[in-house]
Amino acid sequence: AHLFSLRYNLPIFIFDTLLVIVILGIFTVTVIAWNHGKEGHQKIKWWEYPFHTLIVIIASLVIYFQVTENPINILPLNSKTIAVLPFTNMSEAIEDEYFSDGITEDILTQLSKISKFKVISRTTMKKYKSTEQSIIDIGQELGAGSILEGSVRRYENKVRITAQLINSSRDEHIWAETFDRNINDIFEVQSEIAKHIANQLEAKLAPKEKILIDSKPTHNIDAYAFYLKGREFASSYTDEGNERSIDLYKKALDIDSKYALAYAGLASSYDQKVRRYFYGVEWQDSAMEMSRKALSINPNLAEGHSSLAKSYEAKGLYNLAKYH
Repeated sequence: AHLFSLRYNLPIFIFDTLLVIVILGIFTVTVIAWNHGKEGHQKIKWWEYPFHTLIVIIASLVIYFQVTENPINILPLNSKTIAVLPFTNMSEAIEDEYFSDGITEDILTQLSKISKFKVISRTTMKKYKSTEQSIIDIGQELGAGSILEGSVRRYENKVRITAQLINSSRDEHIWAETFDRNINDIFEVQSEIAKHIANQLEAKLAPKEKILIDSKPTHNIDAYAFYLKGREFASSYTDEGNERSIDLYKKALDIDSKYALAYAGLASSYDQKVRRYFYGVEWQDSAMEMSRKALSINPNLAEGHSSLAKSYEAKGLYNLAKYH
């Protein structure tokens, strides 16, 4: 039974219940076999009624206390399809909106590193920012059994992040927690949230996934802030915003020259100069250079492979584009 529960992601209480029934059932079977094993001994003796009743009562109590101590968490079949709603900015400064949006995207990225999960894309989730749709409606619309929502509040050098994982089919909380940390611990919080969700949705992490989730993109929070602002400007999809993103990525790299994500962001913005804003094709060479720089620092960086693939595609090198 335990092997089946692991193989098919069944609740562990099924195994516990069967174990209790088997152990206590031994006494019942023994009594039945001893008194009624021979022909002509089928008449039930008076003391067997209270005995079997007592066994049933004991089994029921054991199962009850087992379930009460470890509440059953019944997950929907599509619980491992996750939608991350844009986190609400609770900071006093409206300009901190980029920070809460950045945290949302980074948590989404962390979850996408877990192979058991199917994570709805950031582009799709953008339309639900400040939405009044119900959790049930959003879950049905996206085919997502689990929805993560939360808020971010930054004050001085502190940050408070609340996260709530919701069963979208019932609009019931699966898990919720508040993290009050130093701003420099922001990456640890993102990793913790991903691990908590993996645990709640019964997704065992592979060793490589743990390494990917625990890795820090940078050790400098100022570089991270410039990167988030750059990513925000890049997503405006305007020539002016793209140029601003390039300046901000460069500022991040001035602080941390080993910031692979900033190189990948720079590569993407260079690519957009050609692809979207019709600058000279020589910018694709710059994009390729930045992508390779990013991958030389972190060979597993998805954003680095993505930006390099775009550059190869633009140059007609489709096999290399497909590889990356």
